[in-house]
Amino acid sequence: MSYKEQKEAFVTGHEGTTPFEVLLVCLSGPVGVACFQQVAARGAPSFRKSILLEAALVWFPMVLCQTKFLHPYGVALMAFQTTAAAILKRMNKTNETATTSTDAPPKKLDYVTICRSLILYLTFVAILAVDFRVFPRRFAKTEVAGYGLMDVGAASFCASAGLVSRVARGGESRARNGWNGKQLAHTLPLVALGALRIVVNKELEYQEHVSEYGVHWNFFFTMGVMAVVPPFLPGRGTWALPVALVGLYQTSLSFWGVQEYIESAPRTCGDGSSGICVPFFAANREGILGCIGYISIYLAGEYVGLRFVWQRKSLWSITITAWVLFGILAQCLTASRRSTNATFCLWAIAHNLVILAIVQTLDRCGKVPIVFEMVNKHGSPMFLIANLLVVRLAVRLEPSSLCESTGNLTFFCAPFAGAGEFDYTNSRDWRLASIDDCVWLHMSCWNDSDDVGHCDLYSCRWPARQRGENGLNDQSRWRHETPPIGPKHLR
Repeated sequence: MSYKEQKEAFVTGHEGTTPFEVLLVCLSGPVGVACFQQVAARGAPSFRKSILLEAALVWFPMVLCQTKFLHPYGVALMAFQTTAAAILKRMNKTNETATTSTDAPPKKLDYVTICRSLILYLTFVAILAVDFRVFPRRFAKTEVAGYGLMDVGAASFCASAGLVSRVARGGESRARNGWNGKQLAHTLPLVALGALRIVVNKELEYQEHVSEYGVHWNFFFTMGVMAVVPPFLPGRGTWALPVALVGLYQTSLSFWGVQEYIESAPRTCGDGSSGICVPFFAANREGILGCIGYISIYLAGEYVGLRFVWQRKSLWSITITAWVLFGILAQCLTASRRSTNATFCLWAIAHNLVILAIVQTLDRCGKVPIVFEMVNKHGSPMFLIANLLVVRLAVRLEPSSLCESTGNLTFFCAPFAGAGEFDYTNSRDWRLASIDDCVWLHMSCWNDSDDVGHCDLYSCRWPARQRGENGLNDQSRWRHETPPIGPKHLR
């Protein structure tokens, strides 16, 4: 067996864990942020101390809880952080009362920024960790059905994108449907990135988990579909549209043989295939048909964003409703990431709602971690960079073949290495343009939370940053310029 085949066997054939253990792992983020906010409230730390504090209280616990050390060390750390945050909250209560403002609520919701960044960071860690033996195999993507930590990552990305779409924020009429040049501008870069991912995987002989999306498909293509299809759909921002869409799709899965087709049909059109067969569709049926489920999750995110998040309503009522419905549906239909069936979609929505509701409850104008601000603003390029770096790292280090102690040391150094790199780039007065404003990355305009860019094809708008207090960037001034096109603008 070749090394590539060994790597593919290492990440395939898994049955997952329970939805509650997946939720437990993901709760390490909100708990860490709550602890960080209460510690930071005791006194404004410098930029360098703030980054190191984030690494110790937020990043490291999220890494620890995605390893085989979740029980007992990760759970014990979360319990300690919860207790510490509660004690510090009580100590800071007097100061909070004294500084409570009666001004109108800000346009930007910090808890949404935190949740989106938590999802992205947990995803970054998981796509790196899956190649290491310290990552439990039950957290990897399930082969056919079940609940895996990595299963909910892509779905969470779709749900968070729906929460901050223009429809969710009320910035676009729900009656305005159709396709225009902006959809093309958003889609073409995603298609190009998807093609780049295929080429990189082939060139570096990275493992190919065919049952994940298919032979040629990947999540960048799925995001491209999500940028094009929703504008054609009527009734966006209502609960009826995602329910009807996933209901029709589940009917085809259960009664029209689509589930069996996805799981067992041949990849090529030849012997064993019946009826009409399109080679590309047969090879990538999981990715293509899975777009229906992911679009349903995206539309559900729009409904939650429009009716609850941006109306500043409590999320607990809809969260409890989603978990009750999921519990009922899960009794008769197991979640399938491979087909993105109704149970999987409802699980992903309920999972994200409970995290969002918890962060909404805990966040009371607390400090947003600096790196989370950056991850939220530059989510899509970071997602791309994380994917490419993971491929390169996996090929160079061959983590699955490292001895356990070396692999663990390499993996756990990541959060603090990231802190050092971020501090170094800040000391160099590093500048990074907003992804929803920069033309060469305007593919991310459709899911960014800051509605400040106009995303033209020939110009972009980004903050003229200046050094503020504590070494932080002050984005109070804005200007229009025509920047150099391409990655050089990031240097």
